Amino acid sequence: EPEPEVENALSLSHMKESLSLLSRINHGLQFAYTRFQSVDKALTDISLLERYKCVRYVDVSGNSLTDISCLKHLPSLLRLDAERNQLVAANIGACPYLQILNLPRNNIVSTSEFVYPHLRHLNLNFNNIEAVSGFDTFKMDNLRILELRGNSIVTTANISLPKLEQLFLAANQITAIEGIGTMSNLEVLHLRENPIQSLDGFSETLTHLTQLNMRQTQVELMNEISKLQVLSPSLKSLSFLDSPVTESDNYRVETLIILRLLDRLDKEKFTHDERLEAQELSESKQEPTGEN
Repeated sequence: EPEPEVENALSLSHMKESLSLLSRINHGLQFAYTRFQSVDKALTDISLLERYKCVRYVDVSGNSLTDISCLKHLPSLLRLDAERNQLVAANIGACPYLQILNLPRNNIVSTSEFVYPHLRHLNLNFNNIEAVSGFDTFKMDNLRILELRGNSIVTTANISLPKLEQLFLAANQITAIEGIGTMSNLEVLHLRENPIQSLDGFSETLTHLTQLNMRQTQVELMNEISKLQVLSPSLKSLSFLDSPVTESDNYRVETLIILRLLDRLDKEKFTHDERLEAQELSESKQEPTGEN
């Protein structure tokens, strides 16, 4: 049997060594340290931190924490980095001013607890999330970047965040693209390493989407790429590297015929010759055959 983990609580001496960034507080009338950083120290308990009400930036990455609920007592918390711990939930309360929350490589299973009105960047990469819930404009109206790589998510549904600009969903179990039409400000969408075969689900409401990564998916037919015409003229960069569709005849030129304003395919910019070939091939397809 594995040996029980030794308790390693944050001590007062360690606390003093980990504080930095002297800043003005209370309308500039006083000074206090506002950053706490203790990375890879095998900490199991940071409850002492709740006494330091002026701390705004916390980095406790690479420890052995199962509970960080003490951080709910930090009313001015702006950024929290707690990757590579053993958290199954955050449980940090409302945190009304929190803007950046990084919790990758933990054991988080649910997204329903995240309700942060000023949060702009949420990173939940490589956790144990199977279903997304609670991501809506009423809970996180200012979220701009959402990272959910390396979980077990099966659908893009239930992410209703109209102000979201970047969404990273690589290396999940997604088979269907659903419900993304509400994210009208989305600029970057990564769906690589998912068992997606169909490109149904994209919408003409995605007028700001410039980058779409479908690398290592199961898309096989050029007809599927035709479904991306609803993303023109905004779509500029597209990737299907290591996907079956790249084996199609004249793949690059045929894609350019479908998406004439595309700048880059599979990380390579279209050449002048490819654009000329696409133009000529497109015109030849439109010429009458002369048959009665």
